[in-house]
Amino acid sequence: MGGARASVIVMRRFRLPSVLSAIIFVLVAGCVEPAAGTEQSDAAYQPEASRAYSEQHGIPYYGTDPYQYPYHPCVEIPPDVIESLGHDPASGERDTLGRPNEGWRSCMWFSSDPWYSVSLSLTSYTLEDLLNNPEYHGFEEVLIRERLGLRAYNLRDSAAGRCYVAVPASPGMAMVRVGTGSPLGDLPDGGTACGMAIRYIEAFEPFLPAMPGEGANDE
Repeated sequence: MGGARASVIVMRRFRLPSVLSAIIFVLVAGCVEPAAGTEQSDAAYQPEASRAYSEQHGIPYYGTDPYQYPYHPCVEIPPDVIESLGHDPASGERDTLGRPNEGWRSCMWFSSDPWYSVSLSLTSYTLEDLLNNPEYHGFEEVLIRERLGLRAYNLRDSAAGRCYVAVPASPGMAMVRVGTGSPLGDLPDGGTACGMAIRYIEAFEPFLPAMPGEGANDE
């Protein structure tokens, strides 16, 4: 396969993954046109490697899924990192009832005192797609180690209760979402959702795929 592979030809619906636990979170953003020139490189589109990886780790595989990259956060984030953040590594919930959402691979953890949820998602969508999604606002650049990313809020959420931080990572971007069960946004030690999201993505960053165009898998 030569040259760059266009990640999308027609309008696609930008959906954040949903996870079913005691409560169902369905986080759906509007229909957005990827920015002109948005491309997914051949190196970030690896259907054979993705199929083998999925079979190895018991992840359903779909040949039509735009996410064709051998990485899942529930598999790749080390248990000691999850433990250091105050969660039971075995409690991570994979995708939606174990089935990947199109274009996404997600893992979610919960805390009960106070109640909040954290998800880490890898997606074939890019930061440019995020910037062009009208459902998101309040963008602010954040530097997570060497990755220049974005902090954002979703119009459907309360700004205090949920926050999103995304950084570039193959095949498109990695996104951390922190959400609370309260519009007041109660979090440990009086923290904020955005402060927590940055803390989590900083801990996850060394274990994320390389930025598109970099690293052994993107040569």
